[in-house]
Amino acid sequence: MRATTAISVLFALAASVSGWTLALHDTDAGSNPSNYYSLEGSATSEGSAGCITLPGSIPGDVSYCRFFTGGGSSSQACSAGTFTSPSSALLRDGGACTVYHGGQCSGAYSGWGAGSRSNVNNPSANWNSVKCWNT
Repeated sequence: MRATTAISVLFALAASVSGWTLALHDTDAGSNPSNYYSLEGSATSEGSAGCITLPGSIPGDVSYCRFFTGGGSSSQACSAGTFTSPSSALLRDGGACTVYHGGQCSGAYSGWGAGSRSNVNNPSANWNSVKCWNT
């Protein structure tokens, strides 16, 4: 019984580690961000990913969303965020994202990710919404 519980815990930890992680900054990459969003999610494909429209529309496959101020010294709910179009984005290992020019993930789009630590300045001049998923 203990072995089964331990294996279940290990699988749960592995599943939580394998999700995508995205940081969206109000400054260019390489600068010290003063305000940023931090999001984590678990969608396994673009088709299963929900549409993220910051600051207030966060889908169920996003398990963590916080808005940090003061360079990370304090945080609050994403709905308290102060910007909608980030100046830079950092997508960690194992994720991919598509940025949409329209709300609710519609209209023209561009994508990035599926690589090691995608760090993008001006991810899209017309950023309005985004979908992210594990690769």
